[in-house]
Amino acid sequence: MKRSLYKKCHPYTILSHMKISVIMIILSVLRQIFIRPEGILDIIGSLGISALYVIAGCFYALWLYERKSYRTAEKGICIRHGIFLRKKYVLPYNKIQTLSIKKDIIPSVFGAVKVSADTPAGSSRDYDISGFISKKNTEKMLERIDRENIDGDVYRANIVNTILLSVFWSNPVTGLIFIVPVLSKSGKIVGSELTNDIIQSSLNSNKNLFALYFSPAVSALIIIIISCWMISVLMVFLRYARFRSYRLENFIAISRGVINKSFLMTKTDGITAVTINQSLFMKILNIYSAGIFVIGSNKIKGDRSMIIAPESREKIYSGIYELTGIDPNETESIYAEKHHLWSYIYLPVILFVICLSGFIFSKMLGRLSSVIRVLLTICMFLILWWLVFRCFAYKHSHIALCGKNISICTFEKLTLKTYIIPVEKIQTVEISQNIFQLKKDTCNIKLSLFAEKKSTHKIKQLDRKTAENFLKKSGY
Repeated sequence: MKRSLYKKCHPYTILSHMKISVIMIILSVLRQIFIRPEGILDIIGSLGISALYVIAGCFYALWLYERKSYRTAEKGICIRHGIFLRKKYVLPYNKIQTLSIKKDIIPSVFGAVKVSADTPAGSSRDYDISGFISKKNTEKMLERIDRENIDGDVYRANIVNTILLSVFWSNPVTGLIFIVPVLSKSGKIVGSELTNDIIQSSLNSNKNLFALYFSPAVSALIIIIISCWMISVLMVFLRYARFRSYRLENFIAISRGVINKSFLMTKTDGITAVTINQSLFMKILNIYSAGIFVIGSNKIKGDRSMIIAPESREKIYSGIYELTGIDPNETESIYAEKHHLWSYIYLPVILFVICLSGFIFSKMLGRLSSVIRVLLTICMFLILWWLVFRCFAYKHSHIALCGKNISICTFEKLTLKTYIIPVEKIQTVEISQNIFQLKKDTCNIKLSLFAEKKSTHKIKQLDRKTAENFLKKSGY
């Protein structure tokens, strides 16, 4: 039997590694523009430095391209590293936890697809595969991995879901709510100083709505902010358009994108937790989104881990069960102790009092008082929003049983997250008490997932005895 030869990654890999060369070329061009060498020796020296940048970048890209090659075998992917000192290792197909395929515009023109394969032992990047591979070789690799018995689409995001996701991603609306009114006040303070003929002529009040109410300079800033926000919404929309998730026997598959397409598949037995996410704006609309935590190097994170776009509670729950086999319905729960709201809101309350005090006493600063009041107004609006979210988090924070799983509802930044964790995937359970909790016999519970370093989730202010009895029922 003829032995299959090692193959290099797609030649587009060289172009991807030459990004540093492009930066060097831009820097050398800027040097030519701003320094403006006068003598012939200065010009030759400057061109020589630029040429060295380009040559060094090309050699670096070629070295990275030549140092890695691969071949597909019956049991796995054989990877060879190094030029002078070579290492060989095998990535078994049955050990691949997550396979990600990205089809971006520019690589697709050259017939290249970026493929990343992660294993449970993938804390070291050397023992995973990631690079540009030709479309034909990518299809051959996919054929080796079990893709049979497709159960059909479980979830397909419609246009409304995608728009909601685009608008509420990372709470971009929050910034607009607070920035626009504050800029109005700023315009009254500094508008007369920043107004000039160029801005005035570019913002004709007959055509521009903002110019009717704001100074020209502030109106220009508002337009820039809203334009950037609309562009970000459009980019997220294009990234998540045609989003769908479904089962490929023992895999979950996720595909999305219009221009830049992405396909990801991960084994269901490597899922360490399912997450249900809800921001304050999503709470107003009564919608949720769902994602997953995966064993290994956890490269499947952030927006890549989402399996269901914003939907109603019923659709989220049914979709989670069909995709992962994990039942999110709670059978028994413990909420944070009553009269412990202060432990959730003390930090935003203290900061708000400090800002309010500064706002009251800012009159003593004379001319600077107006500017300082504007800045403090921004801070107080943001802190109030933070305070409202902490109250929302306090009301919903709890720990519960979901069959053989433990559900812990907690908050991270400005998002309420519920982690549904199979008991066998929990690394450690920690019960802690501070000085004040010892007197009231309350405690905090911290769960660590078998996913990545520092993957811990904490619920505060639970009754200690009730919490201990709860953990015994769950098997701890």
